[in-house]
Amino acid sequence: YIIDTHPQICSPAHLHLGQLCRSLYTSIFYSLGQTMEVTDEAMRERLVAVETRRVIDELMERYVRAKGKQMWCEKTTENLQYLKNLNDVFPDARYICLYRNCMDVVHSSIECSRLGFIPELAPYVQKRPDNIVAAMVDSWIEKTSVLLEFELAHAEQCFRIKYENLVTEPSQTLPEMFA
Repeated sequence: YIIDTHPQICSPAHLHLGQLCRSLYTSIFYSLGQTMEVTDEAMRERLVAVETRRVIDELMERYVRAKGKQMWCEKTTENLQYLKNLNDVFPDARYICLYRNCMDVVHSSIECSRLGFIPELAPYVQKRPDNIVAAMVDSWIEKTSVLLEFELAHAEQCFRIKYENLVTEPSQTLPEMFA
């Protein structure tokens, strides 16, 4: 929500654009993609990614104009599962890599899970039904590892930010991020 306060950037609720990219890509690949006259599969994949981006750009550009801003930011945490899809469709995208202390994540997850654990934790709880905190730590380790690997492979596109710095030093952290 902080990003949405910027006068040039709109950042709506979780849009699940990573999942949408993958689904659209698959639909386009097995429909229009099969009608494309190409010399190799790599070219077909690139053209399908371009068409996928066109569809999403049209949707998001209409939203950006309606909000009176210049660009958009997607913040769905589950996009970690779709980083390859997102990067294929948006090769020029920039990424904010937000890191948070493991125990803070566990504490927040427990607070949010008073009536049951967060659905995205289900696979981890299935592996560790005897220790939900350990399941939460496993989830944090896996997700943080994915993010670190992506950041390392795409350093020029990534901006690292620590949640704790954002909370304790917003006047120093935010200008650097927005720049």
